[in-house]
Amino acid sequence: MKRRRLLAGGIVLALLAAAAHAAAVDKQPATVPPAAESKDAPTKREPKTQPSDAVKEARGVFRLKEAKWRLELTGGGGLPSGSERSNRGGDALFSAGLDYEIPIMGHGALGLRLLPAFVYAQHHGETVWGGGAGIAPRLYWVKDEQRGLFIEGEVVALGHANRFRTDSSNVDFISGGGIGYQCKAKWHTILKFEHISNAGLGKHNAGVNTLALGVGYSF
Repeated sequence: MKRRRLLAGGIVLALLAAAAHAAAVDKQPATVPPAAESKDAPTKREPKTQPSDAVKEARGVFRLKEAKWRLELTGGGGLPSGSERSNRGGDALFSAGLDYEIPIMGHGALGLRLLPAFVYAQHHGETVWGGGAGIAPRLYWVKDEQRGLFIEGEVVALGHANRFRTDSSNVDFISGGGIGYQCKAKWHTILKFEHISNAGLGKHNAGVNTLALGVGYSF
């Protein structure tokens, strides 16, 4: 009987000790091993950085890939003057020009101008006709699109048959400027003032001043 009591007491003590140990283990924070990365788990992609505006617009000064042809027909007349020598009232002007326009940076453009047809009918004198070539730089209002309001300058060397009254040379130079508007639909119009003279190549060089309206199309 005494042995049985001792055995039962030992079992109870063993059970109490086991319970106390279990309780102590439960109170300790559980350490979770790091989960192994799955090969099938999607990888986190870094966001793509967009190129800056400077990189987008780094297309060079002369954007040759964006060059275009520009056809223009111009009609107008000579300007009257108080001096009989330089009075051009009653004269008529017609010309047809073809530019190869190269955009320059944001707002600019350079037109390489060919003038295959130039006709100037003088009220007093013979009709002057000929052709020439030159340049026509432009500055546009709308950046990178070369459209909207623009201003233009031009210098053209002109060779012609017959002569302007009070001009003793068959080679003259057209210089001038204008203001116009380039539409999105590729049409444009321009009002321009031009001065024609031989720059001292001839003995007589009174010069001719004209005012003209041009209409054209780009392609």
